[in-house]
Formats: sequence, C-alpha cells, structure tokens
Amino acid sequence: MASPKTPTGGTIPMENLLGLLKVKIKRGLSLAVRDITDSDPYLVIKMGDQKQKTRVVNKDVNPVWDEELTLSVQDANLPIKLTVYDHDMLSKDDPMGDAEFDIKSFVEAMKMPRLERHPNGTVLKRIPPGRTNYLAEESSIIWKDKEVVQHLSLRLRNVETGEVEIELRWIHVQASLSFWLIGGEYPNGFGVILVDMWCYLRIRSDLVSSNRSSGGGRERVGMSSNNDQRATDFGIWKWLLTNLVAGIFEKERGGDGACEW
Repeated sequence: MASPKTPTGGTIPMENLLGLLKVKIKRGLSLAVRDITDSDPYLVIKMGDQKQKTRVVNKDVNPVWDEELTLSVQDANLPIKLTVYDHDMLSKDDPMGDAEFDIKSFVEAMKMPRLERHPNGTVLKRIPPGRTNYLAEESSIIWKDKEVVQHLSLRLRNVETGEVEIELRWIHVQASLSFWLIGGEYPNGFGVILVDMWCYLRIRSDLVSSNRSSGGGRERVGMSSNNDQRATDFGIWKWLLTNLVAGIFEKERGGDGACEW
C-alpha cells in the first residue's frame, strides 16, 4: 500500500517510519528589516516533501514564536531546511534568510546505552560551530526529563543579519508492544490493532495540533484539503486493519504476532 499523505502534504512512510521529530521554534534574533523599520516574520521548515510553518509575528525583528512543529522521520540523514519570510499582504513574501541542520548526532545520542541512568541535565554531546554547519554557538544534546533534547542557535545565510533558536525532541513510534498484548489479555490479535490505533492517534494528534498552531495561510504551504484528509484517514485505517489480519495469521502460525513500523 502506498504511504498516505500527512495533513502537511508530506507522507507517512508506514514501513520505515523511525519516529516523530518535534521542532520547537523558540525565537528569532536581530532579523532583517523588510518593511521600512520592521518586519512581519514567520518561519517555514522543510524535510523532504514535508513542510510546516509558524504563525506570523507582526512588526518584530526579535519575534518569539514558541511553537512546536512536527515532522515524520524516515531517513535521519535527510537535512532539514529552515527559512524565514516577511509576510506581505499585497505582494510576494520576502525571504529573510535560511539555514539547514541535520539530526544525525541527535539520533546517535538517543541510541546511547543506559540513557536512563544519566542524571537529569547530563550533556551527552557538544557540537561546535564550524564551516560545515550553521551554528551560531555550540549546540548541546542533553538528557533532560527522561528524554534527549538538543538546543540549536542557527545563523541565517543569504541575509544581512539574523539568528533563530530552536529545540529538538523525539517521539518514538513503536508497535512492538502488541506482542505483549496479544500474548496476554487480548487474544486473537486484538492487541495489534489496539496498539496501532494508539500509534496512529498519537501521530494524528501531533500533526494536526501542529497544523492548528500554524494558523492561516494554508495555500502558502500546501496544506491538504478536507477531502485529502479523509483519504489519508481511510488509507491509514486500511493499513491498520491489514496489519491486524496479518498479526492474527502470524499468531496462528506460531509467530509472535507483533507488528513493526
């Protein structure tokens, strides 16, 4: 089955989905002036064919967005591009610089053994600024509140001035727990669909809430229509039911009945 589209116009690759990346867009610093004395900035992030945006902050070159945007991740080696625009009512939005970052070091840090044994606030890795990245200062990957968090301050290129501060967090999407449900209280594979429904609803909730926080301007960033979303939901539920049947037959053949993403 083809991978269904996300509400942002991207795809959710069911077979190879690694997890969800939550990108918190914190604030911009000393952004460029595009409207005589100020700007109306908003920020767009892209990863592959996925695109998300923040709301517009009016008349502020030091905007505080404090918004979380969510991306589904299939390939951790794929770079993420960040672009700032000045919103204009009567003309095309003016670019205010861009930057790129990757999540390879972030993902590697999550694979470190026995993370839960580290004290809260432990720095797992430090990444210095250099010619191969857009860091304005050292970036720290930290074990915080039982999860891996990375703080980045990115210097914008193709513009006279500007920096953006962001924070990365990760949501694990795991359905292997269905093995325990199938083998325990829920016979005949019902655990598969229960866990997969939970996984889907978590993805759906994160992506939709991220869309709502983005506000207006749907046509600017290629948001899906209601009909597209209904088709997406149908495709995902079809996949879940197919996985349920496969889990039941696998269990009857003596397997563990677990489903994996």
